[in-house]
Amino acid sequence: MGMDVYGLNPKRNTAKPEILTEYLDDEGWTDWERLKRNNTVNEEGEEVMSEEYEAYWEAHHQWEEDNPGRYFRNNVWWWRPLWNYVCFICDDILDEEDQNNGHGNGGHQINEKKAEVIASRLNLYIENGEAENFAKERQAALDAEPDEDCELCNATGERDDEHVKGKCNGCQGKGTRRPWNNNYPFDIDNLKEFAKFCEQSGGFEIC
Repeated sequence: MGMDVYGLNPKRNTAKPEILTEYLDDEGWTDWERLKRNNTVNEEGEEVMSEEYEAYWEAHHQWEEDNPGRYFRNNVWWWRPLWNYVCFICDDILDEEDQNNGHGNGGHQINEKKAEVIASRLNLYIENGEAENFAKERQAALDAEPDEDCELCNATGERDDEHVKGKCNGCQGKGTRRPWNNNYPFDIDNLKEFAKFCEQSGGFEIC
């Protein structure tokens, strides 16, 4: 599961390259069969990308980099801490509905004014070091949590079920594992990318 976040009225800094529109179908979606028509398969059965296919993706990545307000994506592990931090620093402008629905991918929208405030505060807290301090304190708290018994193997380190027979793949045979919260990373570079997106998104929708 991931969160696809789309700008509602994104700032366009550069024109869309012709190659990105060349392969659209009548409904405006990329015609993947036509784009891949010159791809081949090598002796190992691996797909070999054609020059046009590689050129398409190179142009696509560059256009998205030049126009960051269009789209932002995090998987659920990265999004949860990011959105929690946004809610923490913007609790005066994000109401309860914004904060709760922002954790789902049901299409909740954040308007342009709120998106601009989010960007401004993220940039401020990144620049003044508060975000870095928060990240360190958060990590210290996670590191201080004791290991937990592995539920997959009942803390034995061994499994004998329909999925695994032998060493438990959840705890690598130790019988214990780190608490579940450790699976949710918090990263300053991710904050920077989201701030850049919010700043140029014109408001956004979380899907």
